[in-house]
Amino acid sequence: MPLSIAGRCEVYDISVDAAEFFADGILVHNCSDTLRYACTDLLRSQFTEFSMGRKRSLYNESEFKFFNPSTEYDYTATMVYAMPSIGGRFVCCRAGKVGDRWHLTDVCCREVKGNDEIENAVKCMVADRYVVECQTAYFPMVRSLRAALGNVDVVRMSADIRNRITATSDWVRAHVHIDPEKLNEPEYGRFVNDVLDYNDTSPADVAGPGAVLSGLARVIMRNGL
Repeated sequence: MPLSIAGRCEVYDISVDAAEFFADGILVHNCSDTLRYACTDLLRSQFTEFSMGRKRSLYNESEFKFFNPSTEYDYTATMVYAMPSIGGRFVCCRAGKVGDRWHLTDVCCREVKGNDEIENAVKCMVADRYVVECQTAYFPMVRSLRAALGNVDVVRMSADIRNRITATSDWVRAHVHIDPEKLNEPEYGRFVNDVLDYNDTSPADVAGPGAVLSGLARVIMRNGL
């Protein structure tokens, strides 16, 4: 019998070691078990929808590797790739190179109130090189970043980001490693989850992190880094 929410009332938390007992001749479970069964039934459709969505995603969770954040790495190159506005969000990442791998060390993935917030977030990420992919309206901000940071390149917003995400996905799978300790941080976790949730029908805000990784991959491959 499916469950439905009928309202609220006071209940009493009665538990026994055997987990089941008779109350007025009716076999019942411990309250904690009842809550678990209720949640399973009530959230079944949402969980099924989430699982099916991940099955259609471009990336699979098991395809990404982790790096050890407690190890002190000697990065031979570092890069920040930023997109000031994609799907209404500012998204960027910082990556460091070790051998042929690139560690995703820091990210931003948020709604912002203005260019000053974007500029300050980029300045907080120390790197050898910065790339900003944006519309022409953000070019003055890029000039300000270049004056402050030096090595800042600007590229016009790609007209076909979804194809670029797909075209660079094999490189991202093979070379980008994730910090496992940061997955519980709101922005880092949101960034990685959006990458894993992305498919060709995803809204633009979910596409943002994948677009940033694909832009990073394109710059690295084109420059032989």
